[in-house]
Amino acid sequence: MATHMHFTKRSKLIDIERRNNSVNGNPKMLLEFANGITGITKTDAMWVYGIDNSWIGQPVTFEFHYTNAGKCIIDDAKLEKTHA
Repeated sequence: MATHMHFTKRSKLIDIERRNNSVNGNPKMLLEFANGITGITKTDAMWVYGIDNSWIGQPVTFEFHYTNAGKCIIDDAKLEKTHA
């Protein structure tokens, strides 16, 4: 099994697009960030259930990697806490 270099970035989320569920029925989404990174959420990742449209325009810290074919996979994402 090949290992991939993982990266962590922080950027505003500018678009969410629902994709077909995994074969296990879990959601997949395409996430587009203001820093130019666009990727698909990791297959069967439970954290994806927490993503909704309220994330758009908000700062998000996300981890990702690129496959050998150059596809960007979002491994994890967390909505940043905003200070009131």
